[in-house]
Amino acid sequence: MAYLSLHACRATRMHARGGSHTITEMMSDWYPGQEIIATRLDQITGEVAEYDARVAAERPRQSFAILITVPRGQRQPAGFESALFGRKKSYSSLT
Repeated sequence: MAYLSLHACRATRMHARGGSHTITEMMSDWYPGQEIIATRLDQITGEVAEYDARVAAERPRQSFAILITVPRGQRQPAGFESALFGRKKSYSSLT
């Protein structure tokens, strides 16, 4: 069983000749975080999708990024990093 924290923060996608990057306001209290408990990796995906939809509905036309963190004292679920970093990330909420 894994305990994770989801946090939405303001973010802006910047495009330049050499590529693109994201600027986030990580220290702001822009939107309330959410604690989740997951026993399988696919549950994390569903919980993040629901959180993303809720943030997008309550903050329409605002760019944001969702950060997933493991609270201090907790362990990452098996396969968490490969699932998170092993696939291309989607930034559909960013402009």
